Amino acid sequence: MNGFRVYSIQQKRYLKGDFYLNQMLELFIITGKRAVKLDSKLFVVEFSTGLKDKNGVEIFENDVVVNRELEVASIQWASKDLAFYFCSITSDEFIGFDEINVEDIEIIGNIHGDENGKD
Repeated sequence: MNGFRVYSIQQKRYLKGDFYLNQMLELFIITGKRAVKLDSKLFVVEFSTGLKDKNGVEIFENDVVVNRELEVASIQWASKDLAFYFCSITSDEFIGFDEINVEDIEIIGNIHGDENGKD
């Protein structure tokens, strides 16, 4: 695992393969001995939070999760805070990961509507 996954906007699915991000966050796919740059307008790079849900599944940016209280939220990155947040879909509440017990949340899909987005 390289700490991120790649969603194809055109194909409407997560891609498998050997991907690389350079220091400028340009996305490449490794094919044989070559690295081919991909058009950033056609792909979404979603970073891992480094945490796992109650089932041991790695949590990524843009995952949709449910907690013990059955509150549904998406996982979002806040660049200004350099942190991931649990963003309630039913209210305007943003909760930092340091304020929730990730062992109580379960991934139920992602914002792309793909329930099988795990690599």
